[in-house]
Amino acid sequence: MVESGMESGVVQYEGRTDSVVRVFAFQKLVSYPFYVLVGRSVSEQFFETRIFWIFMVAITIIILGIIWLLLYHLKARQHQLLKSTAEFRAMVESQPDLVFRWLPDTTLTFANSNFIALFDAGMRQDIIGRRWFELIEPEEQELAGSPRCKPLAGM
Repeated sequence: MVESGMESGVVQYEGRTDSVVRVFAFQKLVSYPFYVLVGRSVSEQFFETRIFWIFMVAITIIILGIIWLLLYHLKARQHQLLKSTAEFRAMVESQPDLVFRWLPDTTLTFANSNFIALFDAGMRQDIIGRRWFELIEPEEQELAGSPRCKPLAGM
């Protein structure tokens, strides 16, 4: 390439003595009758890139392993929570007492079947999430709306 008059270029060459494939770049100096020649073996050229990708693959595998482990533990905790909730519900349902929970604004958030039995049997979905005033029969709501039956301030 130099003999043909090229002033710069890149060439790949396999060494005769060591059979190592190298990439050479050359550039003619403007003010001098010399060429600068730099060579590097192909395996050296891509060594850093290979190390980078091996590192990235290793990090990705580690992260995926951590995610899998977290999902496994989350699934186990979810199963425990469902089991615990079912056991709690069974315990509450087996009580002869009325068991219920109200929010401070008197919204019903939980009730066992004995509490629901005070109302229509088919109202389970209708009762939860409603306020106590809405659970009273329409003809009794006027009495419940009187000052004697209003909830305490701050509740």
